[in-house]
Amino acid sequence: MRIKSYWTPLLVATSVLTADWIQHEHTPSRVRWEYKVIYFNSARPETVEDLNRLGAEGWELVFFSRSRLDEYGSPTQGYCFLKRPR
Repeated sequence: MRIKSYWTPLLVATSVLTADWIQHEHTPSRVRWEYKVIYFNSARPETVEDLNRLGAEGWELVFFSRSRLDEYGSPTQGYCFLKRPR
């Protein structure tokens, strides 16, 4: 009977430690983001080159807000909101 009483606490402790270890192994770390806002003007032809360069640096377009439209309804000015992991 004495041997049985030692196994129960040992089994419980091992189970708790194993569950804690598994939780820490599979919990994803929280991603921290860096943000950038750039002004867009269709009169500047280098805007596309700038966006391609920023994409190569890891920036991702999150949102585009147009602030001006031409007579055909196409955006001529606006803001690009970008993010990338820190």
